[in-house]
Amino acid sequence: MFRPHDERTGRTGALIATVILLFAACAPADPDRDTPPGPAAADTAATTVSGQTGQQSTMVIMLGDSLTAGYRLTPDEALPSALERRLRELGLSVTMVNAGVSGDTTADALNRYEFSVAASNPDLLVIAIGANDFLNGLDPRQARENIARLLEKAQEDGIPAALVGLTPPETSEPRGALLSQDFDYSEIYPELARSYGAPLFPNMLARVAGRPELLQDDGLHPTAEGVEAIAEDMTPFLEPLVRGAAASPAPE
Repeated sequence: MFRPHDERTGRTGALIATVILLFAACAPADPDRDTPPGPAAADTAATTVSGQTGQQSTMVIMLGDSLTAGYRLTPDEALPSALERRLRELGLSVTMVNAGVSGDTTADALNRYEFSVAASNPDLLVIAIGANDFLNGLDPRQARENIARLLEKAQEDGIPAALVGLTPPETSEPRGALLSQDFDYSEIYPELARSYGAPLFPNMLARVAGRPELLQDDGLHPTAEGVEAIAEDMTPFLEPLVRGAAASPAPE
């Protein structure tokens, strides 16, 4: 159960606990379970990007799936790491926590909110989840409800939250049969952003979609170069949010 920290200095222990628990969350419960076709199950876990020492750092947790975790990439090549480097180049003291778990759906992210997010009491939460719901053909109404609940939980805990959206890709591959609800999925993020007053980055994959040179062989996950392109686009979106979080009191 989430208990607010009285001091920001108490976050180090919470971060360690978060990392340990997320490694446990990535361990396969059933070795025979099928792998999802989208941002898929892999040996990835939440990691904390190393922060600068000697000064207080703004903690940002990025909650997502393999697009956040860095599918087939090193931790340093994953999106949270790329974003942290760029934000630090702008003079921000920020620590990004990679809370991406490959294969996760919105329901999975909601189920682990307490130990992936609340336990660390971050200054800012970035929600980047939903690709696996879409690619597995899950009901967009349920995905919307799960993301809405994530936003509500963050509000209840006094944690500012931002949304990272996804626009379903066009494809003629066999998995295209799962894409019949693309309009509904496209509308989830802007509708929730309006309803909850959450800042929205409209489409994480806008820079890499349809560009084979920036995508891995599966045509879905970005390469390290693709991640850098995404980070280049997302940094101007995140910079004012991180500055605002740094200037605000810690969540209580």
